[in-house]
Amino acid sequence: MTDLELIGESIGDTGEKKAKAKAKAKAKAKKPAPKDKNHAFYSFMVSTFCSDPKKITFIFQYKRAKELFAIIPDKKFWKWLNAEGHKIYSLKEWLKPEKTEWLKFQNKKRNLNLSDKKTYSLENKPIGKNKKGLKYHKNLIDFTDDE
Repeated sequence: MTDLELIGESIGDTGEKKAKAKAKAKAKAKKPAPKDKNHAFYSFMVSTFCSDPKKITFIFQYKRAKELFAIIPDKKFWKWLNAEGHKIYSLKEWLKPEKTEWLKFQNKKRNLNLSDKKTYSLENKPIGKNKKGLKYHKNLIDFTDDE
C-alpha cells in the first residue's frame, strides 16, 4: 500500500461523507424557476403597447404586462387591441381602476356578436287607400322667402 492509501484508511469514511454531502448540496441547490408559458406573450405586450420601448424599463413593464394578463387572460383580446392601434407610454396606465374597466368593456365589445338584420318581405298589393296630400300653391313671396 502506498502512503496515500494508508492515510485514507486511517482517516476513515470522510471520502464517503464528503460524497454524500455533495449529493445533498446538489439536491438542495436552487433549481432555476421554470419559464412562464406566457413569457413570450408578455414581451409581445411590452413591445407593442408601449409607444417608445427604448425609453422604458423592460422588467418593470414586463411585471405590469403579467398583471394586465391576469385581469384579462385572453390572448386574442390583446392581439385585437393591438390591431385597434392603442399605444400608451407605460402599461401602468392601464392598471388604473377606470382603465381596467375600460379594458373589460373593450373585451365585451370584442365578444359582442350582432346577428344579421332581419329581412321582411313586402306585399305586392298596397294596404289601405292612397290618400292625396294637401296641395299648397306657393305665391311669389313664399317662393322668394325659401331661397
